[in-house]
Amino acid sequence: MRWVFFSLLFVNAVALVWQLLAPGDKASAADTNLAQRSRLEGVPGITLLNELKHNELAAMLQKKKRLRMTAKIDALPAANSEKPLCTLVGPFKQLLKAEYFVERMSALDINAEVQEVEIPEDVGFWVYLPPEVSRKEALRRLHELQGKGIDSYVIPKGELANGISFGMFSQQALALSRQKQMQSQGYDVEIKEVARSFKEVWAILKPAEAEKLGEDLWQKVLSGNPELDRRQNFCPTVASSDNFN
Repeated sequence: MRWVFFSLLFVNAVALVWQLLAPGDKASAADTNLAQRSRLEGVPGITLLNELKHNELAAMLQKKKRLRMTAKIDALPAANSEKPLCTLVGPFKQLLKAEYFVERMSALDINAEVQEVEIPEDVGFWVYLPPEVSRKEALRRLHELQGKGIDSYVIPKGELANGISFGMFSQQALALSRQKQMQSQGYDVEIKEVARSFKEVWAILKPAEAEKLGEDLWQKVLSGNPELDRRQNFCPTVASSDNFN
């Protein structure tokens, strides 16, 4: 009887130990699987988008949308700015086309005006000989250079008037090459950086006039002129291309 009693006691003890250890093994296995999964995904504890709950994902997207809208609002001119914003339409390839556009606006009871805007280009590099003491000396120097087959001309006006030009270059390396070439022939030429520009024709509408045109009407006005652009800029004038960007 004692043997049977001790046998049952042993079996019960083993069963109790197994029940106590079983949950820990399962938890350990789950932790192991999670650790392996984290290593495979490259970042410990990372949460994938497809594992997020629907409401959590929606909240994230809404927050991102609010940040974008805030950035756009911050980029707009201040509502209380002292400088009003005019609407510019252009550039027109011909002055006549700009005037025709102004007439079309007038037919809609909208006042607009044509303006020539000077747009700076990249800096140019001017290779030249400093001015001679007189026009006569400049022409004598030019005759000498052209007699050697060197392409050049007399600068007619400006601070370098009566100087000799050897060309305007868009790249400094090309200007330096030309300078070296002329120096090898005994001419002490110099290089001057010159701000270059060109003019564009735009039609200008003051704020009150531009407001008369709704977005639908703007689309109709510009639909037949795909080369034209509509922008806003401070009134009443535009000094440079920076204002257009």
